[in-house]
Amino acid sequence: MTAREFRLTEFYPILFNASRSIPLIKSWAKSRRITKPFRQRIFLAISGVNGCAMCSFVHTKIALQEGMAVDEIKEVLQGEYGNIPKEEVIGVLFAQDYAASKEVVDPKSWERLVAEYGEQKANCVLHVARIITFTTTIGITLDSFKDRFRLKKGHNNILRELVMLASVFVMFPISFVYNWVVISLTKPNQ
Repeated sequence: MTAREFRLTEFYPILFNASRSIPLIKSWAKSRRITKPFRQRIFLAISGVNGCAMCSFVHTKIALQEGMAVDEIKEVLQGEYGNIPKEEVIGVLFAQDYAASKEVVDPKSWERLVAEYGEQKANCVLHVARIITFTTTIGITLDSFKDRFRLKKGHNNILRELVMLASVFVMFPISFVYNWVVISLTKPNQ
């Protein structure tokens, strides 16, 4: 599994989008717009595309605990969808495309997602994809640090890794609070 190398110009929009997505997902949790297994399939698909070994391990463990079959987990991580429930395939494919296109939402892919699920559920899929993309950037960075302690070459430039990790502790809380306030004041219906 080859890990994606995230540049800082990619990382900051990912961080901002995730900080906006978390309060929205939390507000939607009670409505159960997407099920836990559906979320896990999205998580596994994006972890597989981005090559995050740490994320793949964690989400495989969670998926197994939630009763997902080993063969299905392997397939999703490898980008195969033969065993995914028919009603979730479009969402998982959208998430895979989102990761493969480096977080660019293809308009036709988005239209298909909305046609399949409606705008609210499509937004939920997008925000789940944004959150897992952020966590994969952190997972890949932490995995790279682990490799450095084993005297292996890291995935990214060490200075970039340090800036990214520092940003998680500095920029993410600021961005999260900002987005939480904006969302609270505007009360989006997404």
